[in-house]
Amino acid sequence: MPHKPLYIFIAEDDPLLQRLYKQAFKLRGYTVELTVDGEDAMKRLDVLKRKPDLFLLDVRMPKIDGLGILFGIKEDARYNKIPVIVLTSLSGRQSEGARAIALGADMYLLKGDGGLDELFAHIEKLTGV
Repeated sequence: MPHKPLYIFIAEDDPLLQRLYKQAFKLRGYTVELTVDGEDAMKRLDVLKRKPDLFLLDVRMPKIDGLGILFGIKEDARYNKIPVIVLTSLSGRQSEGARAIALGADMYLLKGDGGLDELFAHIEKLTGV
């Protein structure tokens, strides 16, 4: 269990995963900022009252994809030092993973690999909790 409540910014367009993340992260004691697509994510970055402890970005989203959000985060001095995990549901997309890492992502994961416990372990490692 985290020692402090983490604030996680999640960009995910799948309604089922949105609900899953919201419930699981809340049970873990995290505070979540959930956005429904890339455009929504970029707009919310401009008005956040608190800096997130970590960004969790889906790659495939309408309007602006997760890599576009990642690029925006890394170009923004307010957020460019915050850890980023990029997720995809598509296996066999090593080029996406390489691009995410090249753009500054700390980690690139396949959704479902390892489950939520592994995701939480990665989040806690990257945030130092």
